[in-house]
Amino acid sequence: MAQIPAGTRITARLREAAGHRVRDAGSTVIQAARDLHLSWPTVMGAFRTSAREVIDAPLPEVTVLGIDETRRGRTKWEQDPDSGKWCLTRDRWHTGFVDAADQVGLLGQVEGRSVADVLAWLSTTPLTWRKNIRHVAIDMSATYRAAIRTGLPHATVVIDHFHVVQLANKMLSQVRRHTTVEVRGRRGRATDPEWKARQRLLRNREETEWAPASYSYCCSFA
Repeated sequence: MAQIPAGTRITARLREAAGHRVRDAGSTVIQAARDLHLSWPTVMGAFRTSAREVIDAPLPEVTVLGIDETRRGRTKWEQDPDSGKWCLTRDRWHTGFVDAADQVGLLGQVEGRSVADVLAWLSTTPLTWRKNIRHVAIDMSATYRAAIRTGLPHATVVIDHFHVVQLANKMLSQVRRHTTVEVRGRRGRATDPEWKARQRLLRNREETEWAPASYSYCCSFA
């Protein structure tokens, strides 16, 4: 039978449901195995088969490409038996590529965050696909900017708002600390008004709307 191939104990429909639960529903392999009363290796094998459908599928058309780094695992070094030098075999930093406009999701991921790593992934994509990209959203990374200038010279580089706000908050905190040192001749203390109002300076609109008590507390030092 098509639903029960030779040598299997579960139906193809159940195996497909297990793979899609991990791939699309965001469930872990262990949780999916518990819900469907299957073993961990069975669900993991179903997930590999289901994930291969996405990996082998052609890339969707993207006009705004997002590039960012992700820290994963630990750095692994191995010593060369001939030269005695230590070589990096696994980088803890990965570079992810996403569709920043249509929210399609993760397009690809490579180990490392150098210019060569970004260009290596771009070289695997069709030329027509790369020409369709109009903007590339990155953080304030000179490495990613250099890679884009080489691999996507026609695209416009933009900085996502999260990193712009983060940089502004860091600069605001530096100004507050330096001003305290210049005016008071010492580091800031918990009793200083500028220290008490530091959270108000960095508070966003969402926190203001959902935390009225904290907001009124900060406003008292205006």
